Amino acid sequence: MELNKMTPFKLLLIAAAVSTAAGCASYKEAVEGQKTAYRTAEKREQGLEVPPDLTAQSADEQFLIPGESGSGSVSASSFYSGGGTRPAGARPQAQAEPVLVSSDDVKIKRVGNLRSLEVKMPPEQLWPKLREFWKDTGFELAVDDPKIGLMETNWAENRANIPLDGIRKVIGTVFDGLYSSNTRDRYRTRVEPIQGGVEIFVTHRGMEENYTDQAQSNLVWMNRPSDPELEAEMLNRLMAKLTGDEKAAAAAGRPVGQELISVQKKPEGTAIVLAEDFPLAWRRVGFGLDRAGFIVEDRDRSNGVYYVKYIPDSASAEGEKKGFFGKIFGGASNDKSLKADQRFQVVVAPEGDKSTSVKFTSERGAAVDAAISEEAATKLAGKLR
Repeated sequence: MELNKMTPFKLLLIAAAVSTAAGCASYKEAVEGQKTAYRTAEKREQGLEVPPDLTAQSADEQFLIPGESGSGSVSASSFYSGGGTRPAGARPQAQAEPVLVSSDDVKIKRVGNLRSLEVKMPPEQLWPKLREFWKDTGFELAVDDPKIGLMETNWAENRANIPLDGIRKVIGTVFDGLYSSNTRDRYRTRVEPIQGGVEIFVTHRGMEENYTDQAQSNLVWMNRPSDPELEAEMLNRLMAKLTGDEKAAAAAGRPVGQELISVQKKPEGTAIVLAEDFPLAWRRVGFGLDRAGFIVEDRDRSNGVYYVKYIPDSASAEGEKKGFFGKIFGGASNDKSLKADQRFQVVVAPEGDKSTSVKFTSERGAAVDAAISEEAATKLAGKLR
């Protein structure tokens, strides 16, 4: 009696079953139970080949992160220390800085839902570490501007939000890209100089894919509110990255009290009054603007002015966009409310040693309508608490 021959189709099924069984646990451990699991950006695995009789050249030293060099090649410092001659006028190589920062030099501050990370390190030394942190987290940088202390990631898929039922868990092990999440996240990092170091603020912006009709035939991406928990998690991760101490980062960020914040109507318009000095108020307002949907396009700290553009969330935008018949029969539009892409100057001014006022003016610095001033100030104040 002849044995049944294994067909190619049967071999394929067996191979898939074996790989599924081997990878099921690892896929579950990598995603399940996490709040964030971003897809890491693709990396180029192999560079251009160099002929055997030539030596690969390393990048210009002044553009290298201290202590970093490509594997399999001789660095410039090794070449010079081995007897090579340094070209005339060449910049000497900086000493490699330590990978980790002392836990005593990193501290998470928390006031209500507002968190920040204080680091006793010069900005020029911290910036490469921030780049590395976001890259390791799974993001690419859309904005990387150390001159103004601003870094913003691209939109990335949060795969932790994919439901892990039985079928998805098995298929996702073999075909990771077959299922996708309906949420995307991006983060803005703002670095503000303080005495002896810097203060880091991380702001989250999210989008969600939703149906726009009852028949569920049309999917669109819509803005969703900022998530303070995601912001806090990223700060904790950054602290762990800088110090190498995950336990200390997890225990950090305990509340330290709530500063007084009030919204006051004044003759020149509605103002926010913060019971704190100008340096602290300036940093808090910059963070709050990002969370409230006011995108900072420029700033002038010496005069206490943020130049912003209003980008509403999807809920606010629904009231601003009308269809064809809505424009005809819906009556006149309300000109006394915030509009998408409307630009303002946000003026932060000290009013004593421990008091600072914040008010909105027009793009050119003139007074704005009282209703717009009140709406903008109320929206910002809600994100400062």
